Amino acid sequence: MDFKKVKDFYSKQIAELKVTGNSFLIEEIKNSSLNEFNSASFPSTKDEEWKYTDITPLLQKEFFIAKKVKDKINIEKFIFNNFPQNLIVFIDGIFSEEYSKYEPSNFQIKNLTSFTNDDITFLQDYFDISGSKKNIFTIMNAAFAGEGFFIYVPDNTNVELPLQILNINGYSNNALITPRYFIYVGKNSSLKIISNNRHFSDNSYFVNNYFDLRLARNSHLDFYNILNENSFSYNFTNILMERESNLNHFSISLNGKFIRNDLTAELNDENIECNLNGLYLSKSDNLVDNHTEVIHAKPNSNSNEIYKGILTDKSHGVFNGKIIVAPQAQKTNAFQSNRNILLSKDAKVDTKPQLEIFADDVKCSHGATVGSLDENSKFYIKSRGIPEDIANKMLLKAFACEIIEKIEIKDIRKYLTSEISNLLTEKKSLDN
Repeated sequence: MDFKKVKDFYSKQIAELKVTGNSFLIEEIKNSSLNEFNSASFPSTKDEEWKYTDITPLLQKEFFIAKKVKDKINIEKFIFNNFPQNLIVFIDGIFSEEYSKYEPSNFQIKNLTSFTNDDITFLQDYFDISGSKKNIFTIMNAAFAGEGFFIYVPDNTNVELPLQILNINGYSNNALITPRYFIYVGKNSSLKIISNNRHFSDNSYFVNNYFDLRLARNSHLDFYNILNENSFSYNFTNILMERESNLNHFSISLNGKFIRNDLTAELNDENIECNLNGLYLSKSDNLVDNHTEVIHAKPNSNSNEIYKGILTDKSHGVFNGKIIVAPQAQKTNAFQSNRNILLSKDAKVDTKPQLEIFADDVKCSHGATVGSLDENSKFYIKSRGIPEDIANKMLLKAFACEIIEKIEIKDIRKYLTSEISNLLTEKKSLDN
């Protein structure tokens, strides 16, 4: 694989990119990111963090900056729409005012293209990421980030309506899609966000998402990141939590030829509650890779992480979860679990839970399992006259319910249950 040729291809696109927006800082960020991109390297399986994830299929394709869609499209089939909400729509990563419907009476939504020189502080935060977290994909996102949103909830504000961010990807073939979202929840405030990522067609595309979540003191955020892609998807989530804040984060990967989810959560003060929930379904020869890192920087905080996977055909799952407890983070409670069910002999999972504990007064645990549907349970259900395909669905729904039942929004729970049934239906048709 000629990595230099790939870098030159994207470097040229970055250099020729005409930046939208009113601030000189956006142009400055693009140029500095281009220099960083030229100095960075694409990861290989020789890199420990990418040991089980070969990105060669991604680099073998050429993706081009997506252009604004002018045709009318039907977005209704993609929306979770059975509840009151605010809605922001992106098509191939480009904001669509026509389909968006939001009235943020008590919070602020600001499009990146509308930033001016008066917004320099916001912009600096918007593109800020520490050197230890940077990689060539986050750098690429910053270089190409012409579209995105800053979502700001002031102090002492309860945003009652959920905000759905609908990303419809793959309208154009071989599209390069690079949205960026900065979400700040102020002191004593709360917000619910649904990031709903769907594929429009069978077109090939590469979406490179970047989410920056900041939770101020005593704030609450429910964040659902739902990926139903059919091509290449890289997702980076950077989370910073302050004192007494509470996060319920859901990473749901339902489909995609290549999905890599990188998530870092830093618990930067005391009495923080961080709940990370993951569910991934994979079929065909698809890959889904979840890498998480939870950093307990201060004492007296809790983190709970549960990721579950269901894989069939020749699909490949990867889970690498790391918990780091700093020396001063006494009285930390940290729990991590990764459980997987394989529905075929050719499906596989590589799982690697990790603990790095530098404090002595803590309660930390982790565990991982990989197996098939329990035959004794299946026999018991079938002995009651229930057909095998229904028995399988019952067992898989029971396996996934630990994640699904935590989701407050009924529309999403129903959708996930349907996707599990679809996975079994497709497997049965292939087996026949």
